[in-house]
Amino acid sequence: NGDEAPDVVNRTLSIAVSIESPSDNGVLVAHGGTAHGYALYLKEGWLTFAVRRRGKQSLVVSKDKLPAAPLKVTAVLSKNGEVV
Repeated sequence: NGDEAPDVVNRTLSIAVSIESPSDNGVLVAHGGTAHGYALYLKEGWLTFAVRRRGKQSLVVSKDKLPAAPLKVTAVLSKNGEVV
């Protein structure tokens, strides 16, 4: 139900994920659709944060591959669309 999803439009969003098992690929969290949304995922060991605003997608990829699990990763999407 769409009423249960958090409203993140024009708000700062902070995502913290604990990774318990080693994996090089997989979605950690995702929300949204074709106009707006985000996904935090692993692709071949690289942490990737994809953000879609007004239909335009931006990707931010970690500088290094992630070390072996367990570990905790955090991504912050600021109100203006910047990602850390």
